[in-house]
Amino acid sequence: MQNSSISNFKALLRQHLLPIGIACIAISFLLDYAITHVLVKNGKRGGPTKIYKLTHNGVEKGTIPIVGSSRALMHIVGDSLNPKCYNFGILGTGNNVHYYFMKELIEQGDSTPIIYNLDFEISKAYGDISNYLPSIYNHNISEAIADTSIWYQKIGFVRYIGIFETYLKTYLSAEGTTKLLNNGTEVSEKYPDSLTFAQEINKEYKPTPKLQISNVNKIEELFKMAPNRQFILVITPTHPSSLGKYTGEDEIRAYYNSLGKKYKNVVVFDYLLEPYTWDYWTDPFHLNAKGAKAFSSKFKADLHKALPKYF
Repeated sequence: MQNSSISNFKALLRQHLLPIGIACIAISFLLDYAITHVLVKNGKRGGPTKIYKLTHNGVEKGTIPIVGSSRALMHIVGDSLNPKCYNFGILGTGNNVHYYFMKELIEQGDSTPIIYNLDFEISKAYGDISNYLPSIYNHNISEAIADTSIWYQKIGFVRYIGIFETYLKTYLSAEGTTKLLNNGTEVSEKYPDSLTFAQEINKEYKPTPKLQISNVNKIEELFKMAPNRQFILVITPTHPSSLGKYTGEDEIRAYYNSLGKKYKNVVVFDYLLEPYTWDYWTDPFHLNAKGAKAFSSKFKADLHKALPKYF
């Protein structure tokens, strides 16, 4: 009787459960392929598409990459500097991630300048983990998020469970008030009135623990790694009311500015205290579309003086 029950169970497994299991696995891999090769590969915006572009087929030769976080993304209108600029700025990312992005660019062997928007952000910040999953097999990407990388992120489709909504929002919506421009740049169409902005700038910040230069100086390895490649370091505008969020900002800013004197292949542009009025801002940390266009125009003029070959 027991042998008969075991035989019946094995028959059930073969006839029903096994085919269902195989079908589920097949569907999972099909969905994984669809997300990666339809939504991500062919996307026009968002971190997953940018990182995929960076790591899979390689960046098109002659591209002038812009690297950074939200301030790179929203402040630098890349194609107004040069039609070959592509903005790899991704929300919420820190200099540890940016280091590996630039390392990937260097390893691809192009000779164009790399524009890097310098921030005071936390070195380990990586933003939304969903940005990296389509490219998780790339060694630079897996190293960039090593603190959060765990085994299931490399299993087809399983890696997307729980964040599928993120992809839908990124690729199938207009992302609220953020407007996509050419070549990866996004700008905010939010124009607060003077009263609303006044309320924003009067908010008080409790400074975080002191910033350490040791958290940001890893970037110097890149200048040594590619001595014949030009690095353009830029500190984009921040409203004065937002300064002081981090203690040690003055020391970090002075360090950033010293890099242009220390390395022949580095030029630094510091626009931190650019005196823009309230109507150029969407919040004390980010310019709106009007501000981004004004800043990019000034940045281009200065780039043309320093590097006329490219700008």
